[in-house]
Amino acid sequence: MMPITEMSFQATGISAFQKGKLTLLDINNDFATAQLSLHGGSLLSFIPKQGAFKDTDLLWVSDKAVYHGFKPIRGGIPICWPWFGTPPIPGLPAHGFVRNIEWQVSKTENLASGATRLVLTLISSEETMEIWPFEFTLNLTIDIGKTLALTLTTYNQSQSDLLLTEAFHTYFKVDQVNQVQITGLDGSTKLDKLNNAPAEQQQGAHTVSAPMDDVYLGVTQPLQFTEMGKTISLSTEHARSAVVWNPGLEKVVDFYDINDADWPGFICIETGNVLTDVVSLKAGQQHTCQLSLVPE
Repeated sequence: MMPITEMSFQATGISAFQKGKLTLLDINNDFATAQLSLHGGSLLSFIPKQGAFKDTDLLWVSDKAVYHGFKPIRGGIPICWPWFGTPPIPGLPAHGFVRNIEWQVSKTENLASGATRLVLTLISSEETMEIWPFEFTLNLTIDIGKTLALTLTTYNQSQSDLLLTEAFHTYFKVDQVNQVQITGLDGSTKLDKLNNAPAEQQQGAHTVSAPMDDVYLGVTQPLQFTEMGKTISLSTEHARSAVVWNPGLEKVVDFYDINDADWPGFICIETGNVLTDVVSLKAGQQHTCQLSLVPE
């Protein structure tokens, strides 16, 4: 990667700076400010300049997050790919490997709407082939405007078919996690991974009660979550799964990069394709998964 002082962007309102060992980007336009880490391609902040969430960061990042490049940053919107959760082979990283790799900025532009677009790219290498033996190009397009949109596109450049799971592992900032209600999960199959409970069909609104690790398969509706009278809508395309997670008082002690007292201040609502909602790509095919966040 070129030195920060030499980085240039076609779009205005973008600047680069160093935090620890990592390169971060600040984005500023008429609608919002945002912050992005090239390590992991993780969006760390999105602050609207208008509406009910004016001057409020929608995303949560741990005060103990590390910026040394050896571990993913705890918080924001990490990208889980090409697997979600437990690795296919013991010893490989949970949630895939791309959240712990440096991405490249391949394009920036100011859209006619006034939003700012950034495209990050990750291409298979000898390093990734040792972990996952497929050739690929992965593009992450981030549109920062009145809404926040993330589009993850996988290009299978191998000579063989591949299977993958994926997720936008979004950490939302909240005042009190146990006051969060989530709608839009009706009819999906709920798996309580924390208690290994039998699968059941979700009915009605989901009320958060931490600790929890609930997976929802076959999600067909846009999601909304409401807390303290404020609502954020989550609209997805080509994403059939959702996960709701918070470690709670009992589990937070297991995380070195989260203060024990901070668990009530965030909720993870993850969207993508996980567990049995597998994406299958033939040689030469591509697949796109999208998430749009609309603060209301």
